[in-house]
Amino acid sequence: MSARCPQCGYSAELLTETQFHTCGQCGAAYRVYGGRGVPEQYLRHDRDDVLAWGALLGLLDSEARQLPDRPGNVHFAYYPFWCADLQDGGIRLKPAAPLPDGFPLPTAAPVGALDFIRPPQSFPQASITPETAFAGTGEVEKLRLLQLPLYLISYQVAGAEHKATVSGSLWQAYANTLPEEAGIHLPLRRVKFLGAYLAILLAAGFLAPDYLWRAAAFAVILLCAWGLERSASGKR
Repeated sequence: MSARCPQCGYSAELLTETQFHTCGQCGAAYRVYGGRGVPEQYLRHDRDDVLAWGALLGLLDSEARQLPDRPGNVHFAYYPFWCADLQDGGIRLKPAAPLPDGFPLPTAAPVGALDFIRPPQSFPQASITPETAFAGTGEVEKLRLLQLPLYLISYQVAGAEHKATVSGSLWQAYANTLPEEAGIHLPLRRVKFLGAYLAILLAAGFLAPDYLWRAAAFAVILLCAWGLERSASGKR
């Protein structure tokens, strides 16, 4: 069986049944599926954890969700994806290997400079065949195996664990679940303090014999509440 290199077009006789081949002309690595060469490429990328974290915060802010109190754990790695150009003009991106549990898959095709992989460069291997990945999606006209840079971010909001994936090519964040919507969240201690404060004010208003005594009682209560608040802030 023969196949052409997807980079330079060099035709080679395939003497083994393996899917992995290296072009004898240009040195590019490629796979062979259905008798045709499938290019394996990677997206050139400079790691930037700060930018990835900012992309996640942008998603949470746009959805009006609670923000994490501190940065989460960011793990960066390349992951293999099948990218298919369909005969109807559409483009589909499917995983060629599963991501760790809980992390969503990016769905948009990558943007950026793609380079052919040449030995001894090493990237994760595909464990999902293109036939499985694109079953029922239409006729595939062109197929590529892309190694894409992804940031897997774990973070906590209000004690709950959340996970998100940020594409290093688009700086777009993906999440299966999001924190609760942002709003006014008072600690239980503060709610109790406000409740006791209002109760004392109401009691003073009813028990004071006249306006003068009522004003004096309110002033004393306000000064005490201010002092307690200052003391609590100092302890924190």
